[in-house]
Amino acid sequence: MTDEPDTLLASLAERTGGLEPPPDFAARVLARVGATREREPWAARGVVLGLLAAAAALAIWVSASAQQEIDARALSGLELVELEQ
Repeated sequence: MTDEPDTLLASLAERTGGLEPPPDFAARVLARVGATREREPWAARGVVLGLLAAAAALAIWVSASAQQEIDARALSGLELVELEQ
């Protein structure tokens, strides 16, 4: 069973031995890889900045909501004190 993959690879290598890529293939691949590398940092920064902005907005909303709840409890406590007097 282990001989089967080796036999298939040897057969493939034998059949494709005469194939050559186009002359400018390596240059095209390297140019494309270089272009991808140049774009990646900006794309990643945009994603990170978007996530940071969303996290900041969520933190502000949670803080405001918690403060409203604290204020409501404080006011309800003051109303009880006023009613008792």
